[in-house]
Amino acid sequence: MAAAMPFVQQRIYNALKADYLSGLFVPGRRLDIQDLADRHSASKTPVREAACILVGERILGHHAESGFMVPDPVSTDIADQQAWHMQMLISIVGGLKVSALRSALLRFDGAVDATGPVGAALLTAEIFISIASASANQRLRDDIRLTNERLHYARIAELTNLPLALAELRTLVKSDVRDLQKSMRRRLESYHMRRIGRLNMTSDSR
Repeated sequence: MAAAMPFVQQRIYNALKADYLSGLFVPGRRLDIQDLADRHSASKTPVREAACILVGERILGHHAESGFMVPDPVSTDIADQQAWHMQMLISIVGGLKVSALRSALLRFDGAVDATGPVGAALLTAEIFISIASASANQRLRDDIRLTNERLHYARIAELTNLPLALAELRTLVKSDVRDLQKSMRRRLESYHMRRIGRLNMTSDSR
C-alpha cells in the first residue's frame, strides 16, 4: 500500500513510522496532528491520511475522543500478536537449513547490547527479522516485520530491567548448540509464552 502513495503522503507515512519506532508517542494519548504536521513541514491532511494507513496496519488506533493514538501495549490483541509472531517464527525456523539459521544468529554474536528500552526493543525486532530474512518466503518476512512493529510499544513497556532483557536476548541468539533448530524452537516458544502469560494475567486482573 505504501509504495503506491503520492510523494508527500509517502514521506509523512515514513516520518510517522520513524517517530513511532523512536518511542516518541505515549500509548493511549491522542496524537497532536498539528504538532506532527509542523514537525514534518506538512499540512494536517497528509498526516491524517498517513495515520489512517497506520491504523489499517494496526500500528495506530483510533482515540475515543477522535483522532489517533498508539494502542494500549497491555491488551488481549497484543497477546494474540505475540502468539502469531511465535507461530510464524517457529514455522520459519523449522524450514531453514541449520547453516542459514546459524548465520542469521551469528550476526549478533557478541553484539547484543542496547541503550534504553527503545534500543532494546529495536534490537529484538532486528533479531527476529534476521531469522525471517534467512527464509526464501517474502510474505513471511513481511509479516514478521509488520508484527514486530505492532509489538514495538509492548516491548518498550515490558523492559523494566534492561540487563535482564539483554541477557535473555543473548540466550536467544546462542548458536553453538548441538540441535540448533530444536533449541531455537524451544527458546522462541519460551520467550513468547512468558509474555503471553503476563499479558493474560494483566487482562484478567482488570
